[in-house]
Amino acid sequence: METSTPLSSSLLHVSCHTATVIMILFTTANSSHYRKSCPYSPTPVHTSAISPPFFRLSLPTYFAPLLTPLSLLPSPSSLSPFICPSLTPFLPPYFLPDSSPLFPSLPPSFSPSQYIIPGCGHCKRLAPAYEEVGKAYDNSADVLVAKVDCDAHKSVAQRFGVTGYPTLKFFPKGSTEPEAYNGGRSADDIINFINDKSGSRGRMKKATSFVVDLNRENFDTVVKDPAKNVLVEFYAPWCGHCKALTPTYDEVAATFKNDENCVVAKLDADGFRDVAEGYDITGFPTIKYFPADNKDGEDYERGRELADFVKFLNDKCGTNRLPGGKLNSHAGVVEDMNGLASKFMSEEEARGEVLSEAEGAAEKHEDSQAMYYVKVMKKVLEKGADYVKTEYDRLGRILGEVLRH
Repeated sequence: METSTPLSSSLLHVSCHTATVIMILFTTANSSHYRKSCPYSPTPVHTSAISPPFFRLSLPTYFAPLLTPLSLLPSPSSLSPFICPSLTPFLPPYFLPDSSPLFPSLPPSFSPSQYIIPGCGHCKRLAPAYEEVGKAYDNSADVLVAKVDCDAHKSVAQRFGVTGYPTLKFFPKGSTEPEAYNGGRSADDIINFINDKSGSRGRMKKATSFVVDLNRENFDTVVKDPAKNVLVEFYAPWCGHCKALTPTYDEVAATFKNDENCVVAKLDADGFRDVAEGYDITGFPTIKYFPADNKDGEDYERGRELADFVKFLNDKCGTNRLPGGKLNSHAGVVEDMNGLASKFMSEEEARGEVLSEAEGAAEKHEDSQAMYYVKVMKKVLEKGADYVKTEYDRLGRILGEVLRH
């Protein structure tokens, strides 16, 4: 799967000096995160350093730090919907340029490799599995999983006889001549191959999935819950298109994991045909959306990229998520209360009148966050305008403590 951002996990966490197996992915660096190469060195140099997460409150413009009193939150984990990591730590894959010592003279301790061009459809389909291969060996001192940008370094592809993409090649220990990899393209296939060749014990790491698995017993309970908006993928385990969609669909579920009214689910429509038969499923995968107020469901007819799903669910569920789960700039904002907030702060003598107007508007408003505007206005009347800055600083200190633990 190819998304708007690069692979999220490092494909290499070990020193090149100690690797006994090399698996190199030959690819085109068409993402801004991949513009630099990582030279082979005893101490690997990452294209992007791990950065600490920075956080900001994504709340209404005028009362951003105030509209969610921590006293209303049952636990620090409840802060997550209101905290937006602006920078997520990540380690990009290593890129080995043709100037790398790997190619002129492989150290005696090296071994496998792979080459792709991300623009190619087959390469995109391989990418999620190859990332899992990297994760399987991220703590191994014996296995190196990497990729080479063959678009930028064509001489490397020529040297090793790479004529199609993606190409997987295996470098045995101490050899500069690779062996062709002709096995399956699943992560398990590649990991088993590397383990057999290297004697290593790499294993796939089971990722946590936030997709709700539906079956005959829970389908109606989940999908027909009048308080939930539910996106359902009707899939078949043998369907190639369904398998290709899985990584993206998992990301969709992870993005909305903190939104209780927005559920991302899937049903094995081949295994539970009696459940699926009432929903006009003529191909796989079929995706349907069941809003809280219409349990007949409607077809999902937008794109299959993460951003497409996120926009759809934000529009339908009234959520404010960015791909990955961060809050966007609209989170916590009640647009038609902003004018009252601005007037309240700028017209001191009219604050009592504005508060009354805000109370009436908030009581009628369908968005419960409108009432926070009223609460902040009352605090300002009670403690003065400095309350805003004082409360901002207080919340900042508390959030800092939460984030340190």
